Amino acid sequence: MTKSYNSRIKYIDSLKGIACMFIFIGHYYYGLFASASKAINVYPWIVKEHSFFSLLYNGTFCVALFCFISGYLSKECKSIKDIVFNSVKRYIRLATPMMALGLLIYAVRNTFTFDSGDTISEMLGSTWVTSVGRGRNSLLAVIFNSFFGVLIFGKAGFSSQLWMLRPLLIGQVSFFIFSYSDYVKNKFVRNIMRIAVLLFCLGWEYPCLATFLGGLFHKYQKNFESLQLPDMLFAIGGGCALLLGHYRVYSLVPNVVVGTINIAVAPKVQVLLVLFVMCAIFKIKIVQKLLSAEILQKLGSLSLPIYLLHVLFIGSLSCWIIERTYVRLGYPSAYFLAEIITVVSVITVSKVWNSTVDVWCNKLVNSICTVIGRMVYGKNALGDR
Repeated sequence: MTKSYNSRIKYIDSLKGIACMFIFIGHYYYGLFASASKAINVYPWIVKEHSFFSLLYNGTFCVALFCFISGYLSKECKSIKDIVFNSVKRYIRLATPMMALGLLIYAVRNTFTFDSGDTISEMLGSTWVTSVGRGRNSLLAVIFNSFFGVLIFGKAGFSSQLWMLRPLLIGQVSFFIFSYSDYVKNKFVRNIMRIAVLLFCLGWEYPCLATFLGGLFHKYQKNFESLQLPDMLFAIGGGCALLLGHYRVYSLVPNVVVGTINIAVAPKVQVLLVLFVMCAIFKIKIVQKLLSAEILQKLGSLSLPIYLLHVLFIGSLSCWIIERTYVRLGYPSAYFLAEIITVVSVITVSKVWNSTVDVWCNKLVNSICTVIGRMVYGKNALGDR
């Protein structure tokens, strides 16, 4: 590996951690205030739709950023066998930690009561908190949702944030197919494949498009880096895209209606804004250096467990703290106290997850992929392709 490649991976990993943390904060805000149908006296500057802090709970932007980075890290495929192997490998890498999360949620929900979640849900009139706190999944349901329900049928399963994983997987598989088109000799077939994949991703949910574009960006990055344009131009363009996404200007874009088909264009526009922001980051060295800070690197290493665990903590620990403090402290103070404790708790548990559950998952995935690799490529194939 070259030094530049190592540097690039560093700031990309940091971005994944930042995106997951913002998704976490966004869900906290949405679940404990924005989804409430009853008025709660929270500080106006934190809930104003177009306030300076709105980026912290702009879920569309953060999800698109996370998916773009995931697509950027995808491998190109040179054969149909590569497509099959990489698709199955990615499927297993998503399903295995999901099963671990499902077992944890199963244990928690069948060991502890969620009375606090029910109390806060009733007080706020928040159906989101209700959906997080209630429900008992059987072991069979956990296994089914981990391997089929979420990734095949698109169900949120046992945790609401998992909805994004199916379009992310589809976006990666779409990129695998697109990258393989380079090795198709017939020019007409090659172009048809590319157009079909692009139209397919445009028609799916926006995380699919974001993941696909991330893969495309990596594929054609050398062409992008050859552009002889001043860094200031990229800084202005990326800054404007960030502000437009920050203030949700994309939401003004109307849907496109074709007959009975209603196409939501606004989320796709947000994906393009993420693309502009990433172009600026890939060009401006000082931003890369800032994002390569050690503390952000550590946050990046925790991105997956933060993403997986945070909803469980919001529906349990956060509600428990708020229930026991809001009468004495008032809802605003209880809200922020619970937020601080929840963030610290999720980061702490995420570190434990990485040193235990993640190690087990990686061993299991590598063992399964070794077998699959031999089935696809032959007996002499390596499992770490």
